[in-house]
Amino acid sequence: MRMPRTAIAVLAFCLIGLVPFATSSSATATEVAAKANDSSVARALPTRTVKFEFKAISRTRYKFVGKVEKATNKKIILMRSKTKRGKYRAFKTTRTNERGNYKFLGLRATGWYHVKVPADARFATSRSQLIRVFYT
Repeated sequence: MRMPRTAIAVLAFCLIGLVPFATSSSATATEVAAKANDSSVARALPTRTVKFEFKAISRTRYKFVGKVEKATNKKIILMRSKTKRGKYRAFKTTRTNERGNYKFLGLRATGWYHVKVPADARFATSRSQLIRVFYT
């Protein structure tokens, strides 16, 4: 029984290593799928710089203003506060303008606050510094 020339050529390339065997390519696909589901891939993305300031409007009204570097227009920003149990929860949302600026108005409680920018395709989740607010 004679083998066709193309089958001989493919077998020779497989033995040399120029064409991968089917078993090695399926193992590679499994490794790629495992890496895609791994959370360490998200940590490898760069983060945005988030600036966050506290300003007084009057004796009883305050606002938080800030800027997100490299933000797109209408990017969602989450205002988060620390609960009594030590966890953070988002209680207000806003969106950035075309320059990446945002503001939150009408906060009237003493506590710890920070801003979180959720992850997208280009950047990992970013968070601002913590600010403690005292109301008297």
